[in-house]
Amino acid sequence: ATGIPLHLVAVSDPAEEAFPFKGRMLFEDPGSSASRKLLGDAGRIAEDYRRRRTAHFGVIEDICRQFGMAFLRHRTDHPAALVLSQLHDSISGHQH
Repeated sequence: ATGIPLHLVAVSDPAEEAFPFKGRMLFEDPGSSASRKLLGDAGRIAEDYRRRRTAHFGVIEDICRQFGMAFLRHRTDHPAALVLSQLHDSISGHQH
């Protein structure tokens, strides 16, 4: 409503995308001991996890597009300079 353009950057670790986990796994939020999830066989849910994650980002992209927001994605195994350049171009009004 203010006319100020918004830019959303999603930062992901490669393991978040690939979900390479197998067997019994304990997932914890490093900032909170209350947020813990123990899976008996993480590999069993991998495909469903990836499908839901893809759908989740699809919804975010749709919302950003609907409101004219830039949506950029960055993986932590790539140089931050790439997404920063894209963000700069987006803020400057240039296409990358």
